[in-house]
Amino acid sequence: MNASQVSSYLGISRRSFETLIARGDGPRFLWVGSQRRWVPEELIDWTSKRTGRPSRKEVQVTHR
Repeated sequence: MNASQVSSYLGISRRSFETLIARGDGPRFLWVGSQRRWVPEELIDWTSKRTGRPSRKEVQVTHR
């Protein structure tokens, strides 16, 4: 996912998302050439940690 897609997913402006990244508070990203990219699973885990909801991995383990 690119920065525009992630900010849309989070429901925040692109500028607010860039501020999170600059402060080091945003989700982890990968460099693909000169572009930053976010892995959807990493984004899900990051949002669950910030909201206090169980992560995708925790839900899978619980429901087995």
